[in-house]
Amino acid sequence: MNATLYRFFNEEGTLLYVGVTTMGLARWSEHARYKDWWPLVASTTTDHFTDQGEALAAELAAIRSEHPTYNIAGADRPQRRTTRTRANGRGSIFYHSDRDRWVVLTPGERKAYYFVAERQARAFLDAFLVALEDRTVRRALVKALGLLDTVAA
Repeated sequence: MNATLYRFFNEEGTLLYVGVTTMGLARWSEHARYKDWWPLVASTTTDHFTDQGEALAAELAAIRSEHPTYNIAGADRPQRRTTRTRANGRGSIFYHSDRDRWVVLTPGERKAYYFVAERQARAFLDAFLVALEDRTVRRALVKALGLLDTVAA
């Protein structure tokens, strides 16, 4: 059976996720619906295999050697402790143990904001959602909050 090995990258070229599918783009639409990290995806590469077993072996090798940020299965590291929350279905917050940071994924942007403390992340998301309609206010908010540890696209 034919299979495709795919890699998702963010705007900086950081590998986010490695996967295998025999369903083509239908698998990617599942990621888009259910994965909080999907808005960070900026580019994709694919490798096609005529044998699904070879594709799965290549996937495992890639996960173990390339260390994608969001792969859990097959990774040679402890599973990421994750806490998720949503504010009215807009935006999300989770703990990224590899970076020892709280991450805010904001709606409508391809950015993740990293914080040392959960309360900082929650305060930022609350304020961001209030300022969602006004980009100038949002930029001022990001600049004014000395709480941000780092900002990455």
